[in-house]
Amino acid sequence: MELSLSSAVELHLAYADDSPFGTTVSGQLERKLKERFRPAIETLRRDALDAVERAPEILDRLGLDGAGEIFDACRIREELSFPVPSQTRPAAIVLYRDRLAPLRLPVGPELAGDLAAWIGEWQHNASRPAPGPARDLWEALYELQCFAAPRPPTRTRGAATLVGHATVLLSSPRTKILIDPFLMPRDERFPAGYQPLTHGDLSPDAVLVTHSHRDHFHVDSLLRLGRDTPVVVPEVARESSLAIDMVYRLKELGFTDVRALGWNQQTVIGDFRVVALPMYGEQPTDDAPLPPDIRNTGNTYLVEGEGRRYAFLADAGRDHLGDVRSLAKEAYERYGPIDVLFGGYRPWRLYPIQYLTSSVPQYLLYTPRSLWQTRQTIMSDSQALLDTAERWHARHVVPYANGGAPWYWQLGLGAVADGSATPGETHFDPPPEAVVRAAAERSENGVRALASPVRTLLMRPGESIRFDSRGEADVVANHGHVWPYNDVDALLSAPGSTQEPVGLSRKRVLLRLLALEEMQRRGLTVSTQQVADMSDDLRRRHGLTDHADMVAWLDRAGLGMAEYCEILFEWQGVLRLEEAMSDLIEKRLAGQRAFATMRAVGRA
Repeated sequence: MELSLSSAVELHLAYADDSPFGTTVSGQLERKLKERFRPAIETLRRDALDAVERAPEILDRLGLDGAGEIFDACRIREELSFPVPSQTRPAAIVLYRDRLAPLRLPVGPELAGDLAAWIGEWQHNASRPAPGPARDLWEALYELQCFAAPRPPTRTRGAATLVGHATVLLSSPRTKILIDPFLMPRDERFPAGYQPLTHGDLSPDAVLVTHSHRDHFHVDSLLRLGRDTPVVVPEVARESSLAIDMVYRLKELGFTDVRALGWNQQTVIGDFRVVALPMYGEQPTDDAPLPPDIRNTGNTYLVEGEGRRYAFLADAGRDHLGDVRSLAKEAYERYGPIDVLFGGYRPWRLYPIQYLTSSVPQYLLYTPRSLWQTRQTIMSDSQALLDTAERWHARHVVPYANGGAPWYWQLGLGAVADGSATPGETHFDPPPEAVVRAAAERSENGVRALASPVRTLLMRPGESIRFDSRGEADVVANHGHVWPYNDVDALLSAPGSTQEPVGLSRKRVLLRLLALEEMQRRGLTVSTQQVADMSDDLRRRHGLTDHADMVAWLDRAGLGMAEYCEILFEWQGVLRLEEAMSDLIEKRLAGQRAFATMRAVGRA
């Protein structure tokens, strides 16, 4: 039987780090800084306002007064800002599987340079290698049952698929490009009908990376793609504590086609032309940083192919070199309008001392003392994203780059959308509906002439964009990746969003009919306002700004307005009945969840 690396196994590359302060490649720099500044972190957790108000006092006492070992003549030490790349090298594969304790498998220098070749090959065909270091690793993985029969891949249904977070797959009949692959393993803890898209589902011909933060430059994901997959990365002049030299790091693992693009350079990949544009924002400060002059070097990308134009902004925002909104205007004037803009909308507003509790504590070191009590906004918020889309004359905008699924939010990445998030968490990590609401606010007066000309598409990880003959985009679900958390969409199966099995549709109709009968028996009613509110939720979900857009949307799905309102009325009845019977439902819920888990495990 042919075997391949299991999609339920996570392989993490660990590094040995002999540099004096640690590097961001290994994560040792971040760990050392968090340990050094632990008293400040504890103060933040006890009373964040007090920590911000006393930031100069707290940080000076901990060595940020320019005199500690971090500094040399009041400048950050060279070896901290620019660690020697060769002092950090691949050392082990750490295996995560089935919630067991992580297991470390050593990787010597003789194997490190071939890792991309072997792991990429085992992703498709896990044949036993000849005797040597690769054989030793293969046998360890085999003993740990990391190989399995290949799973039938998901066939994505559109031109662009949101894999999750900032990962997007662009597809033409002949070429697939994967942007910022940050791929997670399948897991029985997730709903059986909603699992991550994996390497086997995507099979890209090339990869684009926007910048070197781990949720965008994810070496663990790249290794499974194979050594010959072209990988386009930003041009990093010198590895630093803010930017990894991705060319160096990929070549040391055996990748053979790594293309560094500077701003405004371009390359052709199959059916697509890729233009690297500036990435402004996500720097230590939205003002000028402390010397030395280093930055989180990155690209945004304009991708053209199959008569469509897409732009990918990742975590772009504003810094002392520029603003993503100005970039959009300049790109429109040079290259023309775009069909879809994928852009971040989480502004990451914080005071510099709060960097210590983030994934980039080193940002604090490069923030001038004069800004320690000035709130920074280093990425775009919802309004800035819409401004950017309008200046680029984008036809559609997709909010992304903020997690979006349980396999991300269990890592602390992005908004939690299963109903368990606190108001504070939602404020810091807003869901993508925040952009839909921001777009709706631009036309709340009902005057279409004042509405945003850009249509906001709310996409969930696993969904795709499909264009009609007029260039209008609809969001469609892919089998096995149907969003389970939104009550309205889970109940309604909105027109154009999914082609569900006939059997499931019959059960939904039966549920509505039974609910109507029970409502009548109990004397429950549904108001016109409740139906209108549900319709408004769906309208915002699909970026429809007026009645004409709604009618056209329903027409494309083959659904008349009267039938649509009848369905909404019946589903409101289901919700009213659920509320009325909540005590009985709660009593039986645990048994149902246990039964569903048993079925999911049986299918795995």
